[in-house]
Amino acid sequence: MDKTVIVFSSHRSLESGGVGTHLRHLISEISQSNYSYRTILGLKKESLILLKLNKIANKIFLGQHTAETLYFVAFISKLAARLESEIATVNTEKIIVHCHDKYTAIAASIIKRADKKRDLEIIQTLHAPFYEQFKITHKGNNELISLSKLLDIGMTTTLDGIIGVDTLQVQLANKLLDKHFKVTNISNAVDVGQLDMIENAAGKKDIEFERKKYFVIARHLQEKNGVIYGVEAFNAFNKLDPSYGLIILGEGPERERVEKYINDNDLQQKVKLMGRQDHVDSIRLISNAYASIIPSVPVGDYIEATSLTMLESMYLGVPVLASNIGGLAEVLEDGENGLLFEPAKSEEITAALQRITQDGTVFALIKDNAKKTILNNYTSKLWFDKIRKFYES
Repeated sequence: MDKTVIVFSSHRSLESGGVGTHLRHLISEISQSNYSYRTILGLKKESLILLKLNKIANKIFLGQHTAETLYFVAFISKLAARLESEIATVNTEKIIVHCHDKYTAIAASIIKRADKKRDLEIIQTLHAPFYEQFKITHKGNNELISLSKLLDIGMTTTLDGIIGVDTLQVQLANKLLDKHFKVTNISNAVDVGQLDMIENAAGKKDIEFERKKYFVIARHLQEKNGVIYGVEAFNAFNKLDPSYGLIILGEGPERERVEKYINDNDLQQKVKLMGRQDHVDSIRLISNAYASIIPSVPVGDYIEATSLTMLESMYLGVPVLASNIGGLAEVLEDGENGLLFEPAKSEEITAALQRITQDGTVFALIKDNAKKTILNNYTSKLWFDKIRKFYES
């Protein structure tokens, strides 16, 4: 096949949460296909160090907001240069650049506009709206937020197609693109073979709680992930049934808030902040949990998509209790293959914890139906078949 796919991400590691797992699945599937492929993961270490040193200097002399904006522009420029160098080594007639975040989509759009000789097709998998993320991560920096929104709209029109991971992402893309652009909904998926290997492999992550006697929240500690509501719900549940623990896998700016709540409510022995874990350890910890809690909350248009933690938990036979929003609600049917609650309602999460621990029939039904849902709809093989068709359309 006279076509090369370049998998392009600003993330430097395949251990970078859900996006890293998504990339790992794509690289695994595409390596078994008849496509030639290349992978670009972020910037080289030396380039990143130089950018960060410049950011520190600019912060001293120009202020934090200006330093952040200059870093943003320089980061995208470096990504564009790295892509340009990679494209120069590709011999096939057609090149598909499959971007996995807006940084790389903007960088690829710059190269496409500049290089009219090569047959470049730029596709982006859209996980979340770019500028909404900047509202969270760069609060108060209106210059950078405005620039990110301008680029989000301006550069998106250069793309040849967008893959939204849920209905909301498709709707957001359609707001920006004319109808002749390719836009489709391809939900995230899991590599069931890999999950089986990890679950059955020797060695378990040491924790203080017995197997199936704890709940897990495997989320970055960010506002949109609503971890604090899960902890509040567990606190209320613990007063009714103190036989379970709670582990939290992830790091982020909300850690201080969550940690304070744990300390203020004397939950240090019942709630364990375990920080970021690699994918293998995360899967082992999830597979031994009684239930997986995903208490996400909407932040503007930044709404939980088809969570990989949800899909992995479902396949592993760990019932999912999740907010009734976004991609979570598209996959889960309350009482059938999971339990849903309204976002930011800790009392509803507590009720869901009571239901899943007290009703064995519901537990068994959800466990069985969840795995069937994954096998019938969300395996990486089925997922890549859809992506392949999108490449060829």
